[in-house]
Amino acid sequence: MLSLALCLLLSDVSAPTPAPGAVEPPAVPTFDALPEPPRIADDGRVQRFLGALAGGAVGLGAMLAPMPLFDDPASCGGFGSCGNGGHALMLGLAPLVSVVGAWLGWMLGGGTSTPLVAAVAIPLAGLLTLALLGVTANGQRDTLVPTLPVLIAGGAALVGSAALAMDARQQQLAGLGNAGGWASASAGRLALTSLVSLLTIGASAAATALSSIGLFFGSGVGLVMPFVVGGALSLASAATVFAVHRALGGQGTFRSALLGMGLAVTAAGGALGLFFASTPAGLTGFGPRDGTALISMISVMSIAALLVPALALEWSHTETVKRRLPSMSFGAAPLREGGMVSAAMRF
Repeated sequence: MLSLALCLLLSDVSAPTPAPGAVEPPAVPTFDALPEPPRIADDGRVQRFLGALAGGAVGLGAMLAPMPLFDDPASCGGFGSCGNGGHALMLGLAPLVSVVGAWLGWMLGGGTSTPLVAAVAIPLAGLLTLALLGVTANGQRDTLVPTLPVLIAGGAALVGSAALAMDARQQQLAGLGNAGGWASASAGRLALTSLVSLLTIGASAAATALSSIGLFFGSGVGLVMPFVVGGALSLASAATVFAVHRALGGQGTFRSALLGMGLAVTAAGGALGLFFASTPAGLTGFGPRDGTALISMISVMSIAALLVPALALEWSHTETVKRRLPSMSFGAAPLREGGMVSAAMRF
């Protein structure tokens, strides 16, 4: 009995020997053998987005939070409300500071972009703000409290659109690989093209406004004249901006210049219409809500005219560079042991 007990204890009974010809059952997978699920913290895009959102929110809050400090009862006479220059200064700087904050947060998150790309979000956020102000047109006119939800919504649109704009531009440049530097916007070209865009669009708007005087006469020619003059001047403005872009080494297309000019003119016209829709009383009884509408309209018009056509050309420039890159590339390099030959294909 003792010998039998020792044999049982020393034998391996945990893994019985299968009979000859028997098929072993498949192994049961365990959770330890599964691959580790992707973690969201490892995604670079998420880090860049969070950085841009945080930076934009901080910049926006830094400008809007001190606004109650500028409420001066002594300034309530001239404009029919307590709105003053301090409010206008804070509201005017808020979009620009927010865009710079979003850009800094994007760069700290590992992104590559410029503040000019993020500034494209200002017209979008301004149009949303003007539309919301039109909805709240019957709100209280002598306080900033009814305006705060509109400012918060416009600020959220501004920060989110800025992050999306920078992400779209980075994804476009990332598709070029090592050639990404070839398609990056030249600071001098972008600055001069933007300045020409602003001047030509401003001149076109002024000439169109003068031609609209015929509207007061009620004639058929007077009704059509502003549209004819405005369309012709916008086309000439797009051609001028395109010529400057090409003269400075850009490879953008004239179609992109027309598209950018159309978007800029549409944004400016929409801002003008929404401004009058959100201020039914005109400039009489000018209050904080009307001041917000005026600043938003000016921001939309200036940023749209300054940046949209130029950045549309730079975007087209990058796509042109991408199309001209060779699909196959070969390289050779000497080594101490001999040499190395490499080949690469873009797809």
